[in-house]
Amino acid sequence: MKHWSLVTIPFLLAASPSLGSPSGHPTSPIIGGSLDCSMEHFPNAFNFATWGSSTKGCYLEELHALERYQVIAADPDDQFEISSRIAELRGMMGDELAAYRKTDDVSASSAESERLLGDPTVDQFDALTKITELAAKTRVVVINEAHFAPHHRMFSRLLVRRLSAAGFSFLGAEAFNAEPEQFARSFRGGAPTHQTGYYVRDPVFGNLVREALMMGYKLVPYELTHVEMDSAAKTNNFQQARERGQAERLYKRALKDKPRAKLIVLVGFDHVKERLAPNGSESSKRMASYLRELVGEDILTVDQVAGDLTGRFHVRGQDCSGVSQFHGKPVVLTRNEEPLSLGRYSGLVDVSVVHRCTGIDHDRPTWLQEARRVRPLLNACANTPRDRRVLAQAFLQTDPPDAVPVDQVLRSSGGSNPTLIVPEQAKVRVECRVE
Repeated sequence: MKHWSLVTIPFLLAASPSLGSPSGHPTSPIIGGSLDCSMEHFPNAFNFATWGSSTKGCYLEELHALERYQVIAADPDDQFEISSRIAELRGMMGDELAAYRKTDDVSASSAESERLLGDPTVDQFDALTKITELAAKTRVVVINEAHFAPHHRMFSRLLVRRLSAAGFSFLGAEAFNAEPEQFARSFRGGAPTHQTGYYVRDPVFGNLVREALMMGYKLVPYELTHVEMDSAAKTNNFQQARERGQAERLYKRALKDKPRAKLIVLVGFDHVKERLAPNGSESSKRMASYLRELVGEDILTVDQVAGDLTGRFHVRGQDCSGVSQFHGKPVVLTRNEEPLSLGRYSGLVDVSVVHRCTGIDHDRPTWLQEARRVRPLLNACANTPRDRRVLAQAFLQTDPPDAVPVDQVLRSSGGSNPTLIVPEQAKVRVECRVE
């Protein structure tokens, strides 16, 4: 039987980034708690269709439950889904390396981008700059992610920021809560909560949403509701019904009768496919293809999965930081001035982003600092038991109890005290959930 405890440490991030420094930050944890994360909130058996509906903000407890189910699950499909959920959750908890090793989706690790980076006939361009340039020719941009890769969400956040200046003002996301009323009620004080959407629980995604709201974006949920999913499941082609339904909802809520509206759509994996593969059937059409038909003009589709060198080197257990061509900010590749799409998305989307390796600072990836105006908070949760797993979380001081953290990282049993990346000059509180 697992027992859980929570310690809460409020403080003002000031001159010193170290929690245990003599700068006035408290060094003794305050015992407290804001969420009921007792294990009875978790189902007795794994059910992919409903997973996440009752887990609230209990990340560490959810991980423990999934690990328990993984041991006892006999069905291979359940094993696959549980591994996927663990990978996604590990990513949300600041452990992308474990996330990549938990997933079997090797498509996130294309060897093609590794080869093309050394090809003298291929040109490289800063990905944000090039995609912003391409987006000037359209009013719809669809960009995908691997659900276990938070650095994809950071890139999307930076792109959302860039495209705001280009007149984009609607932001749709597959991850948003499909129930419109629940979605509207899920924000408190500008903060997304665990009801905003399953993947929005990732602090990187949550911060994307926070910034989009501050920039004035109108958020567009468009996934099918549970009732609509059940209806789609009764059709001859569930996937086709879902993809078409998503596109129709996006068009109706963001673009119909709004000729000047510009929309960014954040999707997972294959929903970004704008074109059919050779010999592909109508039943294999994806959301972006339906959306392009509804818009009646070309849209820009961007893949982040196939060219991800970060994933490739993680899976191989190698460090690419010392190889200059594999290290640096994301790039877009072109040949004869035409953007390249890679791997399983070749010819099906407009362009692929090649995510190259980035550095490590205080045991955290440096891409976390790409959003700027952040600083590290060292030695978080130092006063917690060393022989227990601990989830260190940072919230804005004004956030409600069920808000998505602005950062979190899992400390393994016996591991080093983690570093949190928090907004510069902001009042924050740190919560340390102990397994």
